[in-house]
Amino acid sequence: AAHTHLDSFKKFPPATTFVKGNFTGGGGATVQGGSVYPGNYITTTGKSGKWDQALGLGALFCIMPYMEQTNTFDAIVDERAKASHDKSAGAALTARSTPISAFECPSNPIGSLDPRDSGGNGGTGGRWPNTSTKSNYVTNGGPVRIWGNSNTLAKTADVIKVSLGALAKGKMNKPAVITDGLSNTIMFGEAGGQSRKDGAGGSNAWKQDDDSDMCGVWIGSADAAGTADDCMRYVSRWDGLNKGSNGSFGSDHAGIVGFVMADGATTFVSETINSASVAALNSYDIKDTATKTPAALTATTNPALGVLQKLACRADGNPASIPE
Repeated sequence: AAHTHLDSFKKFPPATTFVKGNFTGGGGATVQGGSVYPGNYITTTGKSGKWDQALGLGALFCIMPYMEQTNTFDAIVDERAKASHDKSAGAALTARSTPISAFECPSNPIGSLDPRDSGGNGGTGGRWPNTSTKSNYVTNGGPVRIWGNSNTLAKTADVIKVSLGALAKGKMNKPAVITDGLSNTIMFGEAGGQSRKDGAGGSNAWKQDDDSDMCGVWIGSADAAGTADDCMRYVSRWDGLNKGSNGSFGSDHAGIVGFVMADGATTFVSETINSASVAALNSYDIKDTATKTPAALTATTNPALGVLQKLACRADGNPASIPE
């Protein structure tokens, strides 16, 4: 489906769409002004303002028209194409609530309607409601974990620049930018497994309340900032596979995690794969007050060290192959 999207647009889908603007309110998060990234990518029938037509929608949602899910896609877009919209009704609510078997791993015991609510300032208990069924497959966000979003054009460029997976946040990549090779770069991976409940894992541990924390959702990122734990995983801050964190890839398979490479090949990778993050390639908070220089955080100047990190990065000039 991602390659059929490539045939149609001459580009892969974005990892997530997002909006450059000012957000107010709770779970509804009203956008006061801004621009959609990628621009003019998703249109609606006019039921919502142009700014939030594409807020937080993930790559899996974007490829649904190419996997016989056009009715689901259209119902959500026609209502309001926003991942965090918690007032869905009618056809859109039905579309969001219907399980999609292609996005569910048979080995995962969590019910279709059980994925966690994301972190955020809105919704019950300080979380944004995830109004879609689960997905055990999520986008590879790359070796830099992106926190926050941007209200300035310069910071918007930073968001896109440090989005180093096969798919980029706010931009549709051409295959030519995946210079490490399509077969050497992860596009999608599994989200599942058992949650680590021992409190380890730093600030993210508070979300790990049950195993449903481990799976994602197909619609996208439900918080206004688009940090995308819901539909994306990274291989930087939480090193390795099957570590019981909703920040990294995991599965309910014994010792392995499934991946889709950018060339469309599918593979299982051992959870013991070499993984070594670089401090400069850890989380990056992109806000108006940010003082970090994106150029210092790109994979070109700070190449990923571990094999897993190399596979997660599209262009660090140091490609790796899937271990035998």
